[in-house]
Amino acid sequence: NKEPREFAREYIPNTKIIGTIGIIIEAYRKGLIENPINKILELKEIGFYISEEMIRKIEYSIKR
Repeated sequence: NKEPREFAREYIPNTKIIGTIGIIIEAYRKGLIENPINKILELKEIGFYISEEMIRKIEYSIKR
């Protein structure tokens, strides 16, 4: 039971993800959401900022 921030840092090496994105990734890992990318894109539509590069890194990391 790691803090979402700690988990996110391990889940995507060499990338610092904290806060909202870390929580989304943790929820995905625990099976609480099916697709973290959809959740991130929903947030992006209402003004949450995340770069396209970061979205690609997250997509890559969940497919491996």
